[in-house]
Amino acid sequence: MKLLPIMVAGVSFLPLRRAEHAVVAEDIASLLGITEEVATDVLGRGVIHRVIASGCHAKTVRHIHSTAAASDQFGLDESQITDLAISFTLCSMASALQKVPQECEPWDTTYTTHPGEDSAVRHPKEKERRRGRCLAVLHRSPQDWATFNTYFSDSTQLWLALTHQRHIELAQELYTNATQEKIALLQLLHRKAEASFATDAERDRRVEEQLTVSSAASKCSVAKACLSTNPSHSHNWSFRNWRTWSSASTLRKQNSTILWNPSRRVNASFGTKRHNT
Repeated sequence: MKLLPIMVAGVSFLPLRRAEHAVVAEDIASLLGITEEVATDVLGRGVIHRVIASGCHAKTVRHIHSTAAASDQFGLDESQITDLAISFTLCSMASALQKVPQECEPWDTTYTTHPGEDSAVRHPKEKERRRGRCLAVLHRSPQDWATFNTYFSDSTQLWLALTHQRHIELAQELYTNATQEKIALLQLLHRKAEASFATDAERDRRVEEQLTVSSAASKCSVAKACLSTNPSHSHNWSFRNWRTWSSASTLRKQNSTILWNPSRRVNASFGTKRHNT
């Protein structure tokens, strides 16, 4: 199927096939530093096609990305969007082989990397006057003015796509930081719990040792008290123990003598038999 050219912002283009659109979406995503999904969902096919129609357009898109990266703000003011729209318009004029007006040369990305910036002009009011003269020249041509209005809207969409991506990145960063803080807090609580458990275990061990020592001391005190209150009981107990030990010692000696003297063993056994009869 043959594709017919279409007019977009005053410039003739061929419509993109789906595969070609995927490649273009990938290009615009890489230029802006955003994902292809954001580029497709936020910008749409028309904007994507217009803003990278040529190398000049791609250069302007890269300028938007660098401006967003260097800025802490989440939006452009009207003058910045106007500068971008003028640069896109001049790119379309160059693609159509039109001469760039002299009043608009500071916005020509062929000669500058920062649209609207002129080292010779530093005062803000002078910059506004130069911007007004460029817009007046573009306004003389209905086609150029229509192109400018289209790119003014596209520049706003491009910046929205960038801020959308930045919001996503900011949310991810906040989530990561919050998660790391929670992990650090849990680790701190875990260390404190382990230290508390160790302290409790050491305290229990010391208490148990003290109870054991106290119990032994109490028993010794009771025994000492008993011995001190009844000395005769202690003497009788010692005498009985001595008699028991003496009898056991005598018996061991007799058994040892019989074991090593066979004649005594026989006599002892004979005497035992006679005694039994």
